[in-house]
Amino acid sequence: MARINVQRQLAIFEVARNAGDKSMAEIRQMLRAAFTRRGLTSRPIPWLEAMASEAFYGKPYIVDMPGHPLTLITGPLA
Repeated sequence: MARINVQRQLAIFEVARNAGDKSMAEIRQMLRAAFTRRGLTSRPIPWLEAMASEAFYGKPYIVDMPGHPLTLITGPLA
């Protein structure tokens, strides 16, 4: 499960970094494509909407991984 969460987090970071001036629909598609490239299954629509909304504002969602170093990363991507 930890590997899946790390891959999911990396996909979210990638999309948030590249979301720029993209529409919500484009960002949702970017998330789906990033998950597919990493061998992950797509997430439920409400979840994708929440992730796309965060990425739209340049704020990557942080996947809850207690004790994992990625949980220490906060704030918008540079």
